[in-house]
Amino acid sequence: MSTKTGNVPLKQDFSHLKTGRINLTILRDSILQQIKRCMNQFQTEKSNLPKQFTKDKCVIIDDDIKNLLGHIQALNELGANDIRIFKERQHDTSDYKITLFIVRPKPIYMEIIANMIRDEMNKLTQLKTKEIILKQYGIIFVPRQSRVCEEKLKEKGVLGDIIIDELNLDFLPIDTDLLSMESYDCFRDLYLNKDTTPIFNLAHGLITLQQLYGIIPNVFVKGDKAKQCYDSMMRMQREVPDNEKKVPTQIENLILIDRSIDLITPMMIPATYEALLDETFGRGQKSCAYTHSVEVEHHVFINLHSLQFFCLPDNYEIIDSSLDDIKYVLNPTYSKEQIEQLDKNEKMVRAYDGTLYLPGIVGLNNIKANDYCNVILQALINVGPLRDYFLQEDNYADIRVAPGDIMINLVKRFGELVRKLWNPRNFKAHVSPHEMLQAVVKCSKKRFQITQQGDPVEFLAWLLNSLHLTLNGTKNSNSSIIYKAFQGKMKVYTRKIPPIDLSEDEKRKLLAIEEYREYDEEIPYLFLSVDLPPPPLFRDEFKESIIPQVPLFQILTKFDGQTAQEHKTYKDNFLKRYEIRKLPPYLILCFRRFTKNTFYLEKNPTIVNFPIKNVDLRELLPEYRIEPSALIESPSTTYDLISNVVHDGEPGKGTYRVHILHKGSGTWYELQDLHVVDVLPQMITLSESYLQIWERRDVSQLFTKT
Repeated sequence: MSTKTGNVPLKQDFSHLKTGRINLTILRDSILQQIKRCMNQFQTEKSNLPKQFTKDKCVIIDDDIKNLLGHIQALNELGANDIRIFKERQHDTSDYKITLFIVRPKPIYMEIIANMIRDEMNKLTQLKTKEIILKQYGIIFVPRQSRVCEEKLKEKGVLGDIIIDELNLDFLPIDTDLLSMESYDCFRDLYLNKDTTPIFNLAHGLITLQQLYGIIPNVFVKGDKAKQCYDSMMRMQREVPDNEKKVPTQIENLILIDRSIDLITPMMIPATYEALLDETFGRGQKSCAYTHSVEVEHHVFINLHSLQFFCLPDNYEIIDSSLDDIKYVLNPTYSKEQIEQLDKNEKMVRAYDGTLYLPGIVGLNNIKANDYCNVILQALINVGPLRDYFLQEDNYADIRVAPGDIMINLVKRFGELVRKLWNPRNFKAHVSPHEMLQAVVKCSKKRFQITQQGDPVEFLAWLLNSLHLTLNGTKNSNSSIIYKAFQGKMKVYTRKIPPIDLSEDEKRKLLAIEEYREYDEEIPYLFLSVDLPPPPLFRDEFKESIIPQVPLFQILTKFDGQTAQEHKTYKDNFLKRYEIRKLPPYLILCFRRFTKNTFYLEKNPTIVNFPIKNVDLRELLPEYRIEPSALIESPSTTYDLISNVVHDGEPGKGTYRVHILHKGSGTWYELQDLHVVDVLPQMITLSESYLQIWERRDVSQLFTKT
């Protein structure tokens, strides 16, 4: 054990705690009593040692257990002539009267111990003495014995020659105010082997604490595994005799948290990252920052508005080039030359943590159920003109809004997210969308949440319209970057249908009335909602569901101006025809997979067959139908796929992922929250596409790099 040197630390004040500081000496004394109890089984008088035994006791102990016992100064309690570190090889202890193993319950250890005992027994047998039966072997399992280990010893034929005990080293006081439960295989057992033994051990350790320090009145649980531990602890607590529960309460609160719970993402905000200066409180002597620097000796602070570093409490500015990376991560900036090279770059960059990644192909944290937002954000940031606009903060920094209008936060947070996702100098190969999603929740008045699943199409429609209006967009098609990139125009022809119970003469009379004549109106659109054919009701000859397939061009005939669809209202029926008048630079297609009936939400599993390149939609435009000679390939009507959003699983319960084309390398990537993998283009067409973004071939001519 090392001894701390230097200045004597100040006495800490625990007066704010109701019960004061917990006395961990009680736990240490309890552990020492357990060790003495175990050792009392292995005692002998040295004067009575048989002649073949020259020494009394040898203890062979796990290295980590030895370190733990060393923390509480318990090694002397073992009363051993020799203490050895257990290794995966045999030890010769034939000259000891007692051989004691203190080990973790691992089957491989049992095999080593069994082989060692059999070899020593054979050696003592060759001495031809009756005193062989006086040789003692013992195993003390930490923290508990295992049935698997007992079966292994039984299989080796040495179980009857060993005294077995257990030492419940659950929580160890490794410092004056720190307890530790050493469980090196906990993650593997729980999440890989599905073994709940670590949960049982934790619950048992908590019961031991409550026997020593009283019942803990307030228990807070977060996560499924934590809930299992709490339930196990309560069952054990009911089995404890009443006379052992009458200990005054010394521990007020217990917090159980799963290690799978994401504790970082909810705190990934600038105030948590840098600890830093709030413009309201400043850095004066009465500020929180000043107090924090004195109490915790955290001296470096940054102003998130000016990006200046200060040293507190001395209050001087720190100017050092080594801090530039932090400034750039907080607020990435891009020159026009850098923006022009984004779609040409095919090289990966290395994050500060050593991970390789492609800027723009970056994972997003899923805080709880915001994958439906992540796929839309990842798809939009790869739309070139939209990306280029938001990479330059000057484009939207001076937008005028009405006083108190919170929608400006949505624009700023979206721009900030775009800049961070395309940052080639990130510290990690993923980005947290937490600030953007906070703005979404607030600006949508909690219509879109991060804690429950939503519809990506609804989120996309709301986001595009909100960005357009906040950027001072109007009905003019060039009034914002949103309309420039995504707005098209279509003409809708509507005709009211006469009631079916009328005679033919009555129907003809009604059709002559103005109310039943066909009329048209031209409307703008940001995306096209495409209907899928209904799935078959019957199964195939193998009694399996048939998954239908439909070509993309077949379902796009809805917009050719000739295909009529019936629309019903509570009162009247109408026939409508849709005719595309203008194709946008970026065409968004939404496939209507989900329909609501009276009882539940249904999902259409139809697979849409589509090429990922060279999709010519000129036949949807009326001028090409009128003039057949115009049916030649044109870049103004030819599209390439750049994003494909997919839904997997049942309606309302599934997950979303997105396929993104990286233009620089020409490689497709699949992104699902933090997971980023490359994918073959052929696999994209086999997925249940829900939303797609197509890029027109002449986009580079329409948009000037800004």
